[in-house]
Amino acid sequence: MKGSAKEGGGAHALFRVRLPGLDPDVLRVEQIVGHQALDDGDRLQVRVCGPVGDRVREWPGQLVALTLGWGVAPRTLHGVISEVALCGGEMSSRAATLTVCSLLHPLAGSYRRRVYRRCSALHMAREVLQGALPDGVSVTVGVERSLPERPLVVQGAADDLAFLRRVLAREGCFPVVRDAGGRPEVRIVDHLAQAELDAAALTWRPGGGPTPTTRATVSEVSRRWTLQPGQVRVGGFDPALPDRGRPATAGTDAAEDSPMELGLHGVTAGGESAHAEWAEAVHEASAAQRCRIEAVVATPLLPGMRVVISGHPEASLNGAYWVYRAEHEGDQAAAIHGGGGADRVDYRGRVELLPLDPGYRPAPVPAPAIPGVAVAWVAGGDPERAEVDEAGAYRIRLFDEAEAADGVEAAPPGPPVWAVQPSAGAQHGLHLPLLPGTRVAVAGLHGDLEQPVILGALSSQDQPGPVTDRNPHQHLLRTAAGQRLLLDDRPGAEGAELAVGEAARLSLEGHEEAPGATLEAPNGYLELASGGEQRVRSGGDQRLDVAGAYRVEVEGSYHLETEDGALHWFAGDTLHLETGAGDLLHEAPDGEVALKAGRQVSLDAGSGLRLIARQGAGDWQVESGALRLEAAGDVALVSTGGGCLQLGDGFGLRIEDSGAVYVEGRHIELSAEQLVIAADRIEEGR
Repeated sequence: MKGSAKEGGGAHALFRVRLPGLDPDVLRVEQIVGHQALDDGDRLQVRVCGPVGDRVREWPGQLVALTLGWGVAPRTLHGVISEVALCGGEMSSRAATLTVCSLLHPLAGSYRRRVYRRCSALHMAREVLQGALPDGVSVTVGVERSLPERPLVVQGAADDLAFLRRVLAREGCFPVVRDAGGRPEVRIVDHLAQAELDAAALTWRPGGGPTPTTRATVSEVSRRWTLQPGQVRVGGFDPALPDRGRPATAGTDAAEDSPMELGLHGVTAGGESAHAEWAEAVHEASAAQRCRIEAVVATPLLPGMRVVISGHPEASLNGAYWVYRAEHEGDQAAAIHGGGGADRVDYRGRVELLPLDPGYRPAPVPAPAIPGVAVAWVAGGDPERAEVDEAGAYRIRLFDEAEAADGVEAAPPGPPVWAVQPSAGAQHGLHLPLLPGTRVAVAGLHGDLEQPVILGALSSQDQPGPVTDRNPHQHLLRTAAGQRLLLDDRPGAEGAELAVGEAARLSLEGHEEAPGATLEAPNGYLELASGGEQRVRSGGDQRLDVAGAYRVEVEGSYHLETEDGALHWFAGDTLHLETGAGDLLHEAPDGEVALKAGRQVSLDAGSGLRLIARQGAGDWQVESGALRLEAAGDVALVSTGGGCLQLGDGFGLRIEDSGAVYVEGRHIELSAEQLVIAADRIEEGR
């Protein structure tokens, strides 16, 4: 495209460059080649000439303003110089090629690994931009609606630019770089109309026609269709919403607009409603990219501008569009240096346009998958109690959070985080509670660290586990309070132990020399209880040592039996055997029963008292005291076996089995108020 330099009012009418601290009339632009796009980084090669000197080494990283169409239809774009290449020539007048990138370019090499909780996309975008943009670049917002706060957003390994685009695209927003009265500005919008860029009216002219009197022309207009999904289906599993994880679909019947169906899984938490939101956003972005207009223009256009095409013979191509992408190719070297064509400058642009409706909408981007695992700390305010919710989930602080390792503190806001359990199901499994401050390894569900899952605690020098080089044979479960389950595999010393500190212990010894088991509570009580039958068996001796009182209470019968040996009851003081309402039976069917007391044996019966020797003799002896039989009623001594009844040793009363009664003694005295002697025969003197 040719045009007169005089139209621009100067020797280099179309292109000008402005650097801080440098006169724009001194540094002249010879050539411009490059491209710009709404969702891609700008990259322009700008060849300049002038007294650049050695100062060019300071240019990388500096802001630059490049004006296209100076004096005709100026469009100013702002960027950052990423590279400078010096060309030949005298030091006083050298040429240099500047690589100019978008104002957002510095974000592409910045990795801040931010973590946000309960923040909106606008809050995050402002912080990212203000922390990475060069001084002098302002940030404004053109979004009028309220954006939701996301529970947890993790930058991860993505650079600041990718992170910025991701958090904004999730809400249907995007950044636009624009000129604001000569100053660079990044404006956050959710529709291109909010970018408030200049509009342009273009008139169609056929290619190869006469040179136009104006550069506001368009030619080589064509349509381009690309295959986009007709339906978008999004699904996934969220542990916080296990019953609301059905997939959602956006778009019409796949056969109507496109035969392709896009299926996405695990790109977002939040259940079915979040799936529907994501699917609709992807479908809208795909629909915006389905049909584009490509054209060649003679005047510079910038992405985000609104253009109107008129005069095209195909009426359907006339109308309003948004500029999505622009390629620039301009040369005014001849106008600067003279020679053939010195009165001419060249510019040719190629643009991609989107229909005004639906316009541009960035597709949401899932969080980058986290390879391997990440490190986090369990959060909570009480160092002695695991802070879990009603479903057993925790709150954590990720390693990238500055406050993560500052000690125990209140749990941060964010999604619940579940811990992986070795074996579990509904209302069963193994869960060892994690106390606040515990360092853990976490992974992201579907690779997304914004949906973290605790894999387990990480042992280290400052957080050692219960097994070290000092006890490598032990399999040990120990709680923070000192309760432990120990399985010892030491050769020759195999055993197991279940203990509550030093208060109570069950020890199982499995080595061959002295196998056994010990149940002890050194300073407490020990209770054995069973709802049914309880048996205690000993293959050898059994000994029960009681330092205090020993009491056995039995609601039913109590049976104490020795099969092959004696039964010995011994009381250092009083041995008291008592039955409240029933019989008391001590029996040795094939042996003896002995009751011995160092002092006294007392038999007390509330009703009758009966002593029976079914076989053999019965013997009552009082070796050094008196024997007294006392009854409130009669006292009867009866021999029913035809034997002799005798009272006394040598002298006394003897009743023979024949019925004879003998009273013998050295002195017998009968004293009574009345003495009656009746017999068939009385004999005196023998």
